[in-house]
Amino acid sequence: MTSFTAATILLNLVLALHLRQSNACTGLGNDPFTKGTEEQCCPQLERCLRDWAKSGVPSYRCVPCCNEPCVRPTCASNGQDPYATGEELECCHSLERCSKDWNNNGNYYFRCVESCTEGGGSNDETLWNPPELPRTSASEKRGVSLKEANSTDLKALTDTVSWGYTWEKSPSFTTLKDWDNANIEFIPMVWGEYDHLDVNGTIPAESSALLGFNEPNFVEQANLQPAEAAALWPALEKHAEDLNIPILVSPAVNFSPDDWPPVEWLRAFFEECDTLYPPNGCRVDAIGVHSYTCQVYFLHETLSLYEEFNLPMWLTEFACEDDPALQNAQGQYEYMLEAIPFLEKYDMVHKYAWFSYDFGDSEAALVKDGKLTPLGVLYKQLEGDPYYGDKKSSAFTRGLSVWFHVPWMLTLLSGIFH
Repeated sequence: MTSFTAATILLNLVLALHLRQSNACTGLGNDPFTKGTEEQCCPQLERCLRDWAKSGVPSYRCVPCCNEPCVRPTCASNGQDPYATGEELECCHSLERCSKDWNNNGNYYFRCVESCTEGGGSNDETLWNPPELPRTSASEKRGVSLKEANSTDLKALTDTVSWGYTWEKSPSFTTLKDWDNANIEFIPMVWGEYDHLDVNGTIPAESSALLGFNEPNFVEQANLQPAEAAALWPALEKHAEDLNIPILVSPAVNFSPDDWPPVEWLRAFFEECDTLYPPNGCRVDAIGVHSYTCQVYFLHETLSLYEEFNLPMWLTEFACEDDPALQNAQGQYEYMLEAIPFLEKYDMVHKYAWFSYDFGDSEAALVKDGKLTPLGVLYKQLEGDPYYGDKKSSAFTRGLSVWFHVPWMLTLLSGIFH
């Protein structure tokens, strides 16, 4: 598991909004003494004292185990929340995973019980195939990364995404007019060293943003050392200035099997910029980030790492890829159900783009043959949750509580429980 960060310590504070005081508990990674008095750790978590930040100052956190190696539960027993630790557990034996307002306080979450029918809950099947909802416009944050789209595919994405990009300075499989007709803004990218000069003048003038190099810390992608990227960066600054582009996004980094971790690469890039171009360094208006985790908890952890740069974030590639067992359509669907409301309310994330491709065993495409896939329909319908997903919120607050704050889910559940 990745190390906890300062932002992670703030996870699950939204529990106070969701739970009555008598039912409140401290979630995964949080200090149970944050409020000045001790609060119990949530089920399946232990209160542990450790020097978490390696600063010489020990503090308490709620974690699955105080001592390593520890034996974590392999299943959730009768009456337990299978998401209580922030990681999904299967229900033990013949128990069913059911959703219900267990505490009669308006908050729905999962428990493992003998029967969903007898307990008055709703099993997983109820959560699938949401009804069609009319939308008049797409979220300003919501975008798509998609290279081979044709004009018909773009038209199908109307009112689903407000922007998109193709890893190019201008689209090669469609025209800018196709994007305009679909009411989707095309955002140009300078992918790497070979195209940084834009000698053909293909970057659209007055675009709202220009994306920097693609995964320079990967040998198989832009493959640039921080010093090399910094040396090339003035060309991108000139493009943005000459073409009246107000936002210049940093090189987009991701966790790499090669030499450079993403945050360390960016730190070195900014240090090189400060050395080469005093006193102001490089112009960067936003941080570009990629993530392929399949758990919103880890998506939150990843994004919190970039808060140190104190700039807006553009999550320009994300989908579920890290867990082969979850790459199928159902896994993508479940991840999206959590991720989109989280990103909509994460203040530091200004834009995000789903990586819309099927490759290998992955089924992440939003559109096929000119029609939205079921995943694309969900991407269109999901809205933000006012109680969930800002930078202080947990992706696993009371399990998958976000499922029950999506408007169509509230309507569905009210019909079941009244």
